[in-house]
Amino acid sequence: MATEQKYRVNDFAKDFGIPSKEIMTMLAEHEMAPKTHMAALDTVVSNFILEYYTQKHMADQATFAAYMTATAPEKKEEVPAAAKPAPA
Repeated sequence: MATEQKYRVNDFAKDFGIPSKEIMTMLAEHEMAPKTHMAALDTVVSNFILEYYTQKHMADQATFAAYMTATAPEKKEEVPAAAKPAPA
């Protein structure tokens, strides 16, 4: 039987670059606050934190499209097969 790995508020904060105080405040607003930043979180609260910050930091479609266009590699013109030299 596998045991569930415990994830703490300070682990979330460190992994996602968010102050643990901000996470604790957000959880308190939603009546899910653990007693301390070192308390182990259950799966429901962990998933809530992930969903909350995913929604909060979601980029709009126009910004995402502009980013993808700006970072797309330039297409090289392909030489037609007839113009390529034949292997010797």
